[in-house]
Amino acid sequence: MKTALKSFLSNESGAVSTDWIVLTAVVMGLALVFTAVIVSGTENASNDISNYMANVQTDTDPLQANVDITASTDIALN
Repeated sequence: MKTALKSFLSNESGAVSTDWIVLTAVVMGLALVFTAVIVSGTENASNDISNYMANVQTDTDPLQANVDITASTDIALN
């Protein structure tokens, strides 16, 4: 039994798999952290844009603006 345990503990053929699992877990953790930061920043920016657009003053009906489109007398037509 001791020989089998020593053989198992000294065998390094599975160490590469363990390294890849740990490396993949670290990369996924960093991806989640960066995603949380980006989502938070995007949400703040969209709220700022929404508040700005809600407070912009516009004409009530831009198609019925009081604009005189008749010909002016100071334009010389030859």
